[in-house]
Amino acid sequence: MRYFIYARKSTEDASKQIQSIPSQLEWAERMRVNLGLEIIDVFSDTGSGAKPGREGFGALMAAIAAQEEPVGVLCWKVNRLARNALDAGAIQYALTHGNIDHILTSDRRFNKGDNLLIMGLEFANATQYSLDLSRDIRRGMDRKVERGWMPCMAPLGYRNDPGGLEGDRRIFPDEAAWSKVRRLWDLLLTGEYSVPQLRNIANNELQLRTRYGAELSLSVVHKIFRNPFYTGWFKWKGQRVHGRHKPMISLAELDRAGSIITGKRARQQKLRPLWNGLLRCGECGCMITSEPPKVKVQKNGNRHVYHYMRCTKRNRNIRCGQPYLRQSELERQMEELLASIQPPREFADWVLEKLQRT
Repeated sequence: MRYFIYARKSTEDASKQIQSIPSQLEWAERMRVNLGLEIIDVFSDTGSGAKPGREGFGALMAAIAAQEEPVGVLCWKVNRLARNALDAGAIQYALTHGNIDHILTSDRRFNKGDNLLIMGLEFANATQYSLDLSRDIRRGMDRKVERGWMPCMAPLGYRNDPGGLEGDRRIFPDEAAWSKVRRLWDLLLTGEYSVPQLRNIANNELQLRTRYGAELSLSVVHKIFRNPFYTGWFKWKGQRVHGRHKPMISLAELDRAGSIITGKRARQQKLRPLWNGLLRCGECGCMITSEPPKVKVQKNGNRHVYHYMRCTKRNRNIRCGQPYLRQSELERQMEELLASIQPPREFADWVLEKLQRT
């Protein structure tokens, strides 16, 4: 008899999982040695079994179905295999129809045609446990919201209190990041900085990092400036809740930040060159696009703005050598090209006639 091994833990937090995947696999290895079992493959999942769709479990069932002979399954507890009715039904069906000869766990053996009632009871208990746990978690989160605390991960600039009482774990300012995030708000509210510029300032000048030590992405910075949590409020189930955490900005500042970002984006779109999306590079065939304007200020205070166009060079099979081109030069070339085009007289007369009628 050949066997598959399956292991699962319900959470990615090792401190909250009693029987972790390594210890489950150690138990399976002892069983293999003591009983002289032949192992075909090992499958595992990290996450809840309350919903179908686990990758490791799906691979296990596909591997079982592909076997020409019935196989055995080694699993620490039968509830590691399933905590929902759909996956439990798949296991029971495979055991009933011969794909699985038996399931060997740490406390009992489930054979084909035997103990199916006991297995059904264990799966039912596991499913009910998941349902009860889910309801308890939702009730706990609602109670926390009633006390004025957001039951989620705090945004950048704040930290969750892991040592508080269950249901009353507070959110405090993060001393290391609070002043840096507030600095970003101050810079944005001046109206002189775009979000990409503030991202560079956060990463390079302020050395601001996510709680995982990574640099801030553009989407993270956008989320900061859209998050009402910084005003002392947060959203829960579509409702706005007044939180007990310390606000970083006012509601008026949040509204002004939104207007600044929206206004900048509208102006950028309005100022996009006419030729964007219309021209292709003659060398590699890629689109021609515009660069952000380059501003140079002379010592005498004169300010000059330069607009450049360039090939996107997205064709990896062609090494395009075309340089940047001034937008004014491109427009000059386009004017010469258009001036050289002479439409047929009949077409010109037809256009003029249509224009006169409108």
